[in-house]
Amino acid sequence: IVTSGQSGTSAFSAFLHKMEDVRVLTNKPYTLSFYARVGSGTATISADLGQAFDNGGTGDTRMKIATWTATTSWQRFSATFTPQSIAGKTIGANSMVNLIMWQSSGSTIAGLSGFDAVQNNTFDYWGVQLEEGQLPTSFRRMSPSIQAELAACQRYFWRWNGIAGDSLASVNFWITDRAWGAMTFPVTMRATPSINWSGTWHVLAANSNMLLSSVGAANSTVNGFGLDVQTSGGIGTMNIGGTVRVNVVSGTSYVQATAEL
Repeated sequence: IVTSGQSGTSAFSAFLHKMEDVRVLTNKPYTLSFYARVGSGTATISADLGQAFDNGGTGDTRMKIATWTATTSWQRFSATFTPQSIAGKTIGANSMVNLIMWQSSGSTIAGLSGFDAVQNNTFDYWGVQLEEGQLPTSFRRMSPSIQAELAACQRYFWRWNGIAGDSLASVNFWITDRAWGAMTFPVTMRATPSINWSGTWHVLAANSNMLLSSVGAANSTVNGFGLDVQTSGGIGTMNIGGTVRVNVVSGTSYVQATAEL
């Protein structure tokens, strides 16, 4: 994380990690540990924990975990804390725990960050781990493999990137200038995602390219979405029932699905 050009009492830098379901942490000791260093000199860093109950903000809590001083050498930092009790709270479907790591904080933000220091520096972190108990253990992945870690991440976010000539999917024309296909996510997502597109696309059939006037998603679910494409007017039409591929025209294009908290 690089902070630069920061000044003034309201300047700050922080990163937020959201953990699904506020009940993931109970009212017992937990230990946060991580390795960190800065690019030059020393810098103050801190962490706090928020509990968001998804009930309109009523009863949401925040607590300071600790403040440390990082140097240019890698160090492991740790702190043990006990989250506030959630007994008697009304918990909604999208409740979460928020872990916030602070790198810079002006005086008006100090009440949240726990320190008053606007800092322009390079901050490196590695091996952030939150675990039950009063002592930090050796860093370990939550999943048994990198592939399993990727699958866990894809529950919240999936993206397909392509360059010129890459093929996204097959679609079938149901009228002469409009086609339909299906995209399936690699894993079931947390919730029905929002779908976003970027780039220029065309359909390729019988060695003839037809630019698309529109490409979009329909009937999205946690498992995939319908691919709805329409060819540009005046460029050509296809026989009903014909199957073609949706390809990237030039540059970099993508489609992504987001089901973040």
